[in-house]
Amino acid sequence: MRQEVAFFDKRSVGSITSQLQDDVAFIFAFSGEPIRTLVINVSSVVTGLTISMIFMWPFALLSIGVIPAMGFATALEMKRFLGEDEGGEAVEDGRDSPGGIIVETLLNIRTVSALTIEEQRFDDYCKALEKAEGNMTKEAAVSGVLSGLSIGIQQWVNALVSVLDYACLSCTPLLLTPLLRS
Repeated sequence: MRQEVAFFDKRSVGSITSQLQDDVAFIFAFSGEPIRTLVINVSSVVTGLTISMIFMWPFALLSIGVIPAMGFATALEMKRFLGEDEGGEAVEDGRDSPGGIIVETLLNIRTVSALTIEEQRFDDYCKALEKAEGNMTKEAAVSGVLSGLSIGIQQWVNALVSVLDYACLSCTPLLLTPLLRS
């Protein structure tokens, strides 16, 4: 990591190491697994629609109609699962952040002990932690509503598919065999 000397003067050691750790985790999280999941999901949808078009085209048309709703519901659920719906505001990393206070205290533990400022550092940490946490009740309510919405959409789509399949089968009993095959 090449930077000007002033870069290290303005940032604490804890801030730099936290940023490096976050960057590595970010690159790892978005490099392999999402691409593999995307390929598997797209191939599953295309294969399912092709088989449905061959054996039971009304069901395939219904599937094409409800796939966007299922995609929206799944995206909501994945945002909640991956934590993307939490805290939209940027938390300041630096000497005043909870991690920065802990790292600076631990790196300078002899000085902190010699000056007997352990209580002051603990109070600073508690204040920084309260500042960084934000409004947990609002975040929990939003997360709960999004979770319920995504599951509700998925269940309504399943109910719609079941009702329309029953209506399609009751009108044309000859479609029962292709339905069971697909």
